[in-house]
Amino acid sequence: MEVRRLGPQIGVEISGVDVRRIDDAGFATIYRAWLDHNVAVVTGQELELDDFVTYSRRFGQIVPHPSKMTRHPERPEVTLLGVNKFGADGALDLAIYRRGAEGWHTDGAYDAEPFKATQLFALAVPSRGGDTHFASMYAAYDALPSRLKERRGGPRLDAGLPPDHPHASRDRPQGPLLRPGQDPPYRGARAGGERRVDRRADRAHDPARRLLHAPLAQGRHRDLGQPLLVPQGGGRLSTGGRPDPLARVDQGADMNVVARMLTQEQDGIPGYVAHPDAPGQRPGVLMVHHAHGVTADYKIDAYRLACLGFNVLAPDLFNMFGVAGSTHIGMGADLQAKYGDDEFLGKMDEAWRYLIDRLHTDPARTGCIGHCMGGRLLIPFASDHPSVKAIVLYYPSVRDEPETSHRPRHAFHLAKTLQCASLVFAAGLDYIATPAIQGPLWQSFIANGKLVEWHFFSDANHGFRHPDNAGFQPYYADLTWPLTTSFLQRTV
Repeated sequence: MEVRRLGPQIGVEISGVDVRRIDDAGFATIYRAWLDHNVAVVTGQELELDDFVTYSRRFGQIVPHPSKMTRHPERPEVTLLGVNKFGADGALDLAIYRRGAEGWHTDGAYDAEPFKATQLFALAVPSRGGDTHFASMYAAYDALPSRLKERRGGPRLDAGLPPDHPHASRDRPQGPLLRPGQDPPYRGARAGGERRVDRRADRAHDPARRLLHAPLAQGRHRDLGQPLLVPQGGGRLSTGGRPDPLARVDQGADMNVVARMLTQEQDGIPGYVAHPDAPGQRPGVLMVHHAHGVTADYKIDAYRLACLGFNVLAPDLFNMFGVAGSTHIGMGADLQAKYGDDEFLGKMDEAWRYLIDRLHTDPARTGCIGHCMGGRLLIPFASDHPSVKAIVLYYPSVRDEPETSHRPRHAFHLAKTLQCASLVFAAGLDYIATPAIQGPLWQSFIANGKLVEWHFFSDANHGFRHPDNAGFQPYYADLTWPLTTSFLQRTV
């Protein structure tokens, strides 16, 4: 048996072994490698269904997936992903395909008793792709500053449970998710902690089970007792035990939001605005629209950001240039051909001043979101406005073109000068900023020395975020939204 590390923090490859015939000593090596490296790949296996179940049970109790429609008809412990994705007519069933491809994920990390592991066995391996990434939450915990590790005010993994509840950790390593008698002898002795015979049976009717209100709760590996960070979906990181003001909606509190259209005649600027109906300065977001104008999704996003505590302005650049109407789908190319970048940037500066002055936004806590045309224009805008704290760019329409009087400053040069944090979503099927352009653009961004978070989706289209765009992909639209709000929280 050969055990080879795949990376400095996570991942190990195990070869030269047949898991159907491995003895206890050999399995102990696999188990230890998995504990040490979190993700273990055992290569070269030819397993039947019973072989797969038998091997999986050596790790502990198998819990069937809650979704009965995906269970194997003969072995309900096994979940089928991507099987029978072609119908009788040869057509691809996208619901089944995505379940085993781009939609694959593991549930349960948010539970008070998270799953111990997920075991996968590939029946077919594609020749390309493979967009699932793994990260070590132990390394994330180790990288925290000492002051955060020592801080006791934040919630723990089971913070929603009273200390006398049987699921509570009492600040020590918890027992394994195994039935009595299934605890492998090579795990070694551990401090106390119960073993649950049925880890799920009483969960639905448990009045003490409540939602965790923190995105990063400190927990412990059940076998190692080692600290780790567990992402949670129930709220925002608290500060010193006090609720974060941006957590109000996620945690169920009421917040009145003003959201309405703006006109040049009544407001001095056309577009859409949303903001909390409360006094005081707040952080802000300037949304610069795509080539189709301020479409309905911008209004929805503006409202959602306002619910998180931001003042949000989406100026209508078409109206600002004198193009009447509220619908401008398909008109962006003509607008960009008629007006140069300097003229666009002048209109964006007017919107910035409105956001800061008229909406009483804190200029030290204001960022920008741009899509397509708006994403491209935000690069020179942020370069000219060093007070911008952060920019979020969805598939910015940067081309490999010479600098002209119409577009005098190229993003390849300007990205190196940015003084703000940047979040970029790049699409592998982008026909404007193709992957060949995305490469040098990425290099320019990281050259500025500021925070850059770059997400590349190999099968995403240009315009995947917008329902009015031919390239709309709802999966990626949903996937990128929490990444956007999290980034704005951390940087703005």
